[in-house]
Amino acid sequence: MSIRGQETAEEQKKKMEVVQEKLRKEVESLERLLDEERSEVRRLSTANDEIPELQKRLRSLEEEKESHTTTVTNLEATIKEQRESRETELQRLTEEHETDKESLSSLLSEVRREVEEERVRARELEMAAQDKEEMVRIVEKKSNALLKDLKRQLVHMQKREEKRQEQLPELTTGGEGYGAGHEQSADNVSKHSRESSLSSIRGHLPAEGSISSPSSSYGPAGGSSSFPLNVGGVSEEMRDLLARVTELQREKWVLEERVNHLETTGSALADDVVNKSEIIKSYYMHNKADHTPPRRTGREELLRPLIFL
Repeated sequence: MSIRGQETAEEQKKKMEVVQEKLRKEVESLERLLDEERSEVRRLSTANDEIPELQKRLRSLEEEKESHTTTVTNLEATIKEQRESRETELQRLTEEHETDKESLSSLLSEVRREVEEERVRARELEMAAQDKEEMVRIVEKKSNALLKDLKRQLVHMQKREEKRQEQLPELTTGGEGYGAGHEQSADNVSKHSRESSLSSIRGHLPAEGSISSPSSSYGPAGGSSSFPLNVGGVSEEMRDLLARVTELQREKWVLEERVNHLETTGSALADDVVNKSEIIKSYYMHNKADHTPPRRTGREELLRPLIFL
C-alpha cells in the first residue's frame, strides 16, 4: 500500500509539474498578448492625438478640391465660349474672303477689259495720227503750191502796180484821149487780176469775212486812200482810173493778208498735228511699256500685276 501510494504521489507530482508548465506557458502567452495590447493602446492613443490634425488637413484638401473644381468648370466654359467665338469669326472671315474673291475677280475682268479697250483706242489713235500726218503732208504740198502761185501773182501785180505808179504822173498831165485809151487797159488788168486771185484761193482759204479788212490793216479806207481822188483839173475818166488803181492796191493788200494768213494757218496746223502725234505716241508707248507703275496699296496693288496677264 505504501508503495502504491508513493507511486501515486509521484504520478500526481508529475501531473502537477505538467500542469504548472502548461500554466506557465499560458501566462507567458497572456503576458505577450498584454504587452501587444498595451502597445496597440499606446499607438491608438497617439493616433487619436493625430485625428484632429488629419481632419483639419482633410477639410483643407476638400476646400482646395472645390476651388480647383470651380476653376476647371470656369475654364471649360471659357474655352467653349472662345471656341464658339473663333468658329463664328472663322465663318465670317471665310464669307468675306469669298465675297472679296468674287469682287476682285469681277474687278480684274473689268480692268482687263478696260486695258484691252485702251490698247484698241491707242491703236486707233496711232492710225489716226498717221492719217493726220499724211493729211498734213498733203495740205503742206497744196499750201506750198498755193503760196508759190499767190507769190507769183503778187510779184506780177507788184510789177504792174509799179508800172502804173510810173505812168501815173503822165496820166495826170496827159489829155483825155490817153485817159480814155488807158481806161480799157486798166479795166482788163483789174478784172483779170481779181478773177485769177479769187479763183486760185477760193477753194483753199476761209471766207473773206474771217480775215481782217485790208483797208484797216494796211491802208486807209474809203476816201482816205493813198491815191488822191479829188485832183484839180482831172477829168472823170482820170478819177475812174485812179479808183481802179486804188482797187488794185487793195487787192494787193488782200493777197498779202491771205498769204500771211495761209502761212500762219499752215504753220499752226502743222504744229498742232506734230504735238498731237507726239502726245499719241507718248501715250501709246507709255501704255505699251509701263509695267512698273508706282507702288500701290490694297486691291490695286494686288490687281496691278495681273492686268497684263
